[in-house]
Amino acid sequence: NEYDTDPTPDYYFGGILFDAHGTACAGLAAARGNNSIGVSGAAPMATLVGLRLTADYAADDQEAAAMVHSNQVIHIKNNSWGPSDDAMRLEGPGVLTEAAIEYAALYGRQGKGTIFTWSAGNGGLQGDDANYDGYANSMYTIAVAALSNSGVRADYSETGACIVVSAPAGGGTNGAVVTTDLTGDDGYNYTNAFHELADKDYTRLFDGTSASAPIAAGVIALMLQANPNLGWRDVQEILMRTARQNDITAASAWRTNSAGFKFSHRYGAGLINASNAVAAALTWTNLKARHRISVETNFHRAIPDNVAGGITNFFVLTNQNLRVEHVQVDLDVTHPRRGQLHVRVISPGNHTSVLASAHADTNANYAGWTFMTVQSWGENSTGSWRVTARQEWDSVRD
Repeated sequence: NEYDTDPTPDYYFGGILFDAHGTACAGLAAARGNNSIGVSGAAPMATLVGLRLTADYAADDQEAAAMVHSNQVIHIKNNSWGPSDDAMRLEGPGVLTEAAIEYAALYGRQGKGTIFTWSAGNGGLQGDDANYDGYANSMYTIAVAALSNSGVRADYSETGACIVVSAPAGGGTNGAVVTTDLTGDDGYNYTNAFHELADKDYTRLFDGTSASAPIAAGVIALMLQANPNLGWRDVQEILMRTARQNDITAASAWRTNSAGFKFSHRYGAGLINASNAVAAALTWTNLKARHRISVETNFHRAIPDNVAGGITNFFVLTNQNLRVEHVQVDLDVTHPRRGQLHVRVISPGNHTSVLASAHADTNANYAGWTFMTVQSWGENSTGSWRVTARQEWDSVRD
């Protein structure tokens, strides 16, 4: 913000400095541990760098500048922010920022790729979905959902086929997590703040997917300390391979794809597991070079009203025999109320990823919106892919 070189918080309200969000996130990722002071972050020996991006409105060029800033030095960039979580919009990075994120993931960190963690979003109670957020929905970012202290989805946490993993973030019977705050009366913990800690340099009231993303960033820092040669795709696969399947009593929430990966629309691959991820990183052999296949079509087909099966479009890949990682669907639909549409992609291995469900969005059209799913990770690409679309009148969500 402000095109300067000083990330120090400077937003005051009523004489109190309130721009404390970054400090709280930083504490969860990397507060210095083993010193008998305050709290410890997930990676207590990591080095922190501050970029002030969300203290004020940021234009496309400012966001892009943050994404490419010092990417040979900064290995992981946590982003506990995103579009409004009202389930009424499709919003994502501008042209410059989208290009900057892709460039950073491909060429940052001496060619191994800058790692971007991203909040999945806090619009769960409004029926919002991470796939409607073009930042969390990017293949180059790691969308992180939030768990309550009981190990289930925090009610505010958004679902989505693009979610990679989940992390603890407050909710349930223990409302929030404890982390660092601005010093003294500044920040979240000020004099007479309700239900706060006595030490005003820390807060016990931070929560949301803003908290889950930096915890994942700290775990990734431990992975990169164990194996600095991991590429950006290697990091994603290790997280998915080592995550712990949580909320197992909700059997319908979990499905296994044809490659043996378990995924949930609520949790991605499940609860992030630091010890298992680090152990896997130590002996990891990096993935082969990435290949990208594009299939273009133009159907001009009508989606019938309230027909259970809707329409199905087939895409057949022959003789490719590639191992699937990210699947993207670019969708152009003219419809007066896009929130009535339910869209899925089904792999040749018969694994279904829900890209859009009926929700409260009364706006028109999917005008070239790109959906992304990680839920076919590891499957074989060869065969018939299906994209289904149906119209539902009821705005019901999982």
